[in-house]
Amino acid sequence: MPRDYSHLDLAFGLPPALSEDRYVELYNVIIAEMRADARGVQLDMTLNLLIERIATYYVSMKSEEQNPAARATPEVQRNRVTFWLSMVQEYHKLLKQRTPLDKRIAVLKEVQTIVLDTLDCIGDPKLKESLTTKFIERFTAAGVTV
Repeated sequence: MPRDYSHLDLAFGLPPALSEDRYVELYNVIIAEMRADARGVQLDMTLNLLIERIATYYVSMKSEEQNPAARATPEVQRNRVTFWLSMVQEYHKLLKQRTPLDKRIAVLKEVQTIVLDTLDCIGDPKLKESLTTKFIERFTAAGVTV
């Protein structure tokens, strides 16, 4: 059963400068989508707080982009985007670490079935054989056997 992290609700919320409805809606959508992307994985406190930081930072950047008076130099903007991307990368890394291997393999098996079934539509036998071999090699390397 998933743990209840409602006590972290105080950590979620935008600063007053970002209280416009469109920013609040964007913030909530980002959080909801990131949690949906993580379905099947126990979101611990670290992942929950990282989701909050990613959403807040993105909305802050978006707000600044839309306010010419507050717009930063291209270099500062690049640094902010790079920092935001590093948070997203860390989130995906942590998410992958917490995703059980059997779930990852199960998803890959589903993808493998779809790919191999789709290859049946190829009329050129040489192309079909070549692609099938390459896909099987890649899936095997990822730990999925035919």
